[in-house]
Amino acid sequence: MLDLNVVPAESRPAADRPAARPDRAALQRSLEELLAGSDAQCASLSRFDADAANCFVEVTAGTTLIARGGLLPIECSTNFTVAAGGDVFASADLREAVRYDRGWDVVTVAGGMRSTCTIPLTLGSRPLGAVSFSSRESGVAFAPTIDSVMSVSDQLVLALLGHERDAHASRRVLICVDDLLAAEGLARIAERELGAEIVACASVEEIAGRVRAETDLILLDSYVQGRRVDEQADVLRRHGVKARVMVVSSFDVESNRAASLRAGALGYVARDAPVPDIGDAILRVGSGERLPAVPIDASEHQGEQVTAREGQILVLLERGLQVKQIARHLGISDATVKGYQRNLFAKLDVHSTTAAIYAARRSGLLHSLQGTVRAPSPDGILAPLVA
Repeated sequence: MLDLNVVPAESRPAADRPAARPDRAALQRSLEELLAGSDAQCASLSRFDADAANCFVEVTAGTTLIARGGLLPIECSTNFTVAAGGDVFASADLREAVRYDRGWDVVTVAGGMRSTCTIPLTLGSRPLGAVSFSSRESGVAFAPTIDSVMSVSDQLVLALLGHERDAHASRRVLICVDDLLAAEGLARIAERELGAEIVACASVEEIAGRVRAETDLILLDSYVQGRRVDEQADVLRRHGVKARVMVVSSFDVESNRAASLRAGALGYVARDAPVPDIGDAILRVGSGERLPAVPIDASEHQGEQVTAREGQILVLLERGLQVKQIARHLGISDATVKGYQRNLFAKLDVHSTTAAIYAARRSGLLHSLQGTVRAPSPDGILAPLVA
């Protein structure tokens, strides 16, 4: 082992040490098993500190060039630089590698290593660390080793998060969506990703009464019982709820994305997204991470400020009801309905009911609002609607 005067973690000031406390025993076992199944002679598993641009060596196996606890700048190594960008680095002959000349690259070659590969460990799209293998033999085929690491990457990531994850991850998930089948599916995904207790709630008010901690995760649809997600968030705030909120939207439209941003949700994902993507989003938000905002077309403004009552009236207009019928159904006066109708026209920048319906259909707003009014009963009469 080369003595490079790398400062061990134990001797560095506490403020300079990484905050997380990974499960090193699990990482050590996994790394030794991976090394035993490869053609390499040494391996290491490191964690990235993106803020400090450093790489911290958590565990090693075999005859390594750096001891556990070593800290290196990511940019001093081609292996780490590539992995920190989310890609795999592999070279079967370092002596012939192009531009393998960073500081730690030179040390690796001088230490007798001729083949190497580094595989990133990611949480969603964020690289948390990497597993590196090196051999004194050239011509090593690392493809099987890379496949082996990828097959256990989820377990490695969980062990890498370790006690930090145990302390801050969501252990209770409260779900409130109108579609019971969707709620069951989300419950299974959350249970698998977070190992959490699942609580199904019938309303946002019930959620407010059952939240226990700020680390609880709340999964909401973009509309629940006629309330848009930003209106649901207002209810939670009025009850003093500070738990994490994530939106799993039944209708992925601009107005729902914008409402999720206004609600302060940590994440947004479409309900028809692939299950692995939904699971990844739940894991990341449940671990306290804020997901990148879904792009919103700045020119798309239709319906973003439509209230729940205005949304109900818009749906009833689309279903062909007249002002008097809407007033009777909602239990309000004709004049009040006309007032809401005028507000709708102004917000949608139209001058007629036909134009309002067309604009709302085109923007996807009507799809989002379908849950705001109950379907007609078998006798064709609309069921009473509570505002």
